[in-house]
Parts: sequence; structure tokens; C-alpha cells
Amino acid sequence: TKVDVIIGGKSKEYVLWADKFREFCENVYVATDDGSEGTKGFVTTVLQDLLDKGEVYDECIAIGPLIMMKNVVKVTSLLIFIPWYP
Repeated sequence: TKVDVIIGGKSKEYVLWADKFREFCENVYVATDDGSEGTKGFVTTVLQDLLDKGEVYDECIAIGPLIMMKNVVKVTSLLIFIPWYP
């Protein structure tokens, strides 16, 4: 099973557990608001970039501030196809 994780924080000092996740995740992506580590921006920036490059995920779990979780839903909800049956 492939597991990727995207960790975000205001700055490098707020990025937690990246080393622990690297022990069992295939890819660990980091985003910081100020660009002090990883991508400058939010976790949704990294997520959208990965999806735009063709990455496919069966499941997405978002844990964090409500606004971040809401924006992850906005990004991933565009990928969901629910057929309509009359």
C-alpha cells in the first residue's frame, strides 16, 4: 500500500513528525506559509500540484484546522464522480 503525506505549518518550526512519517510513507511533502521548508504555500497547494501531475489516490484524510480541511474537500471533491440514476 502506497502512503503519501502532506504536512503543513506556518514555518519550519511548526512542521511536526516529518521524520517519523518518512519511516513508513513513500513520499512526505512539506508546505510552509513562509517557504522556510518545502513548498511555499498550503497543503492544498501541494495536493493540487500532485493531482495535476496525475497522481491518483484512493483515499484522502485531512487532519488539522477547519479551514484547511474545508479546502482539502474543495480540491478533492472535483475528482469524485457520482453517477446519477433516474
